[in-house]
Amino acid sequence: MQWVVEQINTFKPDVIVSVHAPYHLLDYDGPPEPPERIGELHLLGVYPGSLGNYAGINLGIPVITMELPSAGIMPNNDQITKMWNDLLEWLYEHHDS
Repeated sequence: MQWVVEQINTFKPDVIVSVHAPYHLLDYDGPPEPPERIGELHLLGVYPGSLGNYAGINLGIPVITMELPSAGIMPNNDQITKMWNDLLEWLYEHHDS
């Protein structure tokens, strides 16, 4: 965790996107309003974990965790494109930088 803290302090991100598997959902911590969905991943709610608590709650840096359906099978190209477009749309709507 210390390495992650150092990276956040050095890089000073506006948003953190974390990709996990295999829960097939979207988790969000921090301001502003969360995205309703990214691709086929729908917002299940706010379930703060250590990164979400630290960056999203304590530092106010939005943390989007995309839980892919499988750890062994990547989404197809169409799904990846839809996820990327939804993520960019949400970023453009909610962040100036």
